[in-house]
Amino acid sequence: VNYLVNEDFASTNNMASMYVGRQFNADEPFLYLHADLWYDPEVIQIASRQGGDIVFLVEEKLCGDEEMKVRVDNGYVKEADKAIPPLDSYGEWLGITKFEPQGADVFFDEVERTLSHSRELYDCAVVRGLAERGVAIEYADIGRLPWVEIDFHEDLERARSLARLEEQG
Repeated sequence: VNYLVNEDFASTNNMASMYVGRQFNADEPFLYLHADLWYDPEVIQIASRQGGDIVFLVEEKLCGDEEMKVRVDNGYVKEADKAIPPLDSYGEWLGITKFEPQGADVFFDEVERTLSHSRELYDCAVVRGLAERGVAIEYADIGRLPWVEIDFHEDLERARSLARLEEQG
């Protein structure tokens, strides 16, 4: 596990933070995970079993306005954005992506180009452009495995409750 710090975090968004780690994973598969998550450990097993070069971990569900929604077509992620209308989305991206080296190269090249124009975008803002150019961005549905993005105190309490249930087996 490598923990990296975006020294410019106060003036950027998570795409810039993601880019900080590019050089650490150039030659082997890796998982990119947002740091504000609690998830069932089986989520990582699902990610590790996927064969695609870029695989987003997704929960198929009806989303609200705030979730980072994904649009899927013919088995591939075509867009990931909070602005996707909830009824047009497949579900929510967890903030976890599995990368093979070739997929990471393509993804991070697009991130680098995008950062030259804006350092305030979400890490998934490049998905639509990549998909339009024919880059295969796959997804793996986690089913009903529990997970929580921890943004608010209520989220933290929910994560703690789920973790206690997990410990009890």
